[in-house]
Amino acid sequence: MRRPLNPVIPYPNEAIQHTRGRQVEKVDRWIDRCADDTQKRRLSAGARRDLDARLHIIAGHVGDVQAAAGDATRWTQWAAGMWAGLTFLEDCRNTCPAYFRGLHWHNLLKTLTTLCNALEKVDPQIAEIGTRVYERAA
Repeated sequence: MRRPLNPVIPYPNEAIQHTRGRQVEKVDRWIDRCADDTQKRRLSAGARRDLDARLHIIAGHVGDVQAAAGDATRWTQWAAGMWAGLTFLEDCRNTCPAYFRGLHWHNLLKTLTTLCNALEKVDPQIAEIGTRVYERAA
């Protein structure tokens, strides 16, 4: 009997799906709290201009992800985007202590670090690609 070319991977059982869903809800709350923290502070015109330029570069990467030809390339680009996000979050922790305060920031960093470490084990090149995205935008 021949093996299938693309083996079918079963969905996890309902209990695992429920647990993962709850984790996603927690991460969403942390992201919302971090966003609230950054919205409370006013930026100078120069800082706003710099931030807009960086976000434009990141938006270009998102466009690359959406335009990627195959699922594997799209996944690699998405994972590299997560790595770039982790690098930006670490950068914020190290250079912007006025923003990076509270358990929600640390929980978000810990969760994103765990995700990126797992993604890197699947495809080691995401760290290189994600770092290049960060460097272009930083």
